Amino acid sequence: MSDRAHHSSDISDILLVKARGAAAAVFRLIDEGNDASINEADVWKDDTESIYNINGDIEFDNVDFIYPSRKEAPVLHNLSLIARAGQTTALVGLSGCGKSTCMALFLRYYEPSSGQITIDGRPITDYNVKQLRENIGVILFNMSIYENIRFGKLNATQEEIEQAAREANAHNFIMQLPDVWEKYSFLSLSLDLYVS
Repeated sequence: MSDRAHHSSDISDILLVKARGAAAAVFRLIDEGNDASINEADVWKDDTESIYNINGDIEFDNVDFIYPSRKEAPVLHNLSLIARAGQTTALVGLSGCGKSTCMALFLRYYEPSSGQITIDGRPITDYNVKQLRENIGVILFNMSIYENIRFGKLNATQEEIEQAAREANAHNFIMQLPDVWEKYSFLSLSLDLYVS
């Protein structure tokens, strides 16, 4: 067997082991059930509010959350915060402190153990989940800045992408970086900030 074929086989074995590990974790979650899961019939029902004329103030009011698979380790306890529309709000903290959990709760991938999340004073449970998720932008960290911005409109031109960055008040910051559109991802930028 050639060295190239041998190394290719080694890489395939590693990827297969990683895939098996990920699949095992998914099947374990399915088997355990999820006491924080959303009742699918309630989530997709047609009598929930459509999203129109929303200002965009987001509030977490005394939110608690525990992942079903880690009941011994609460993630959020009495979290209260307000993110005002039109203002920049950042969730900053150590790895594992609950930043991504807040987004998962806001996107309704989970329900809080207690407390409430609202948009403009209305519980997010009043809104249709499909429309809620369609109206929330998410940054995918491992993609370039260009790809993240283009994600909302796959056929966007460079000019449209730069205009979107301006509207998000990010263009000036982005333009200070060399080869910014293709070289940097939001993850690499956050790691740069974390290291400095």
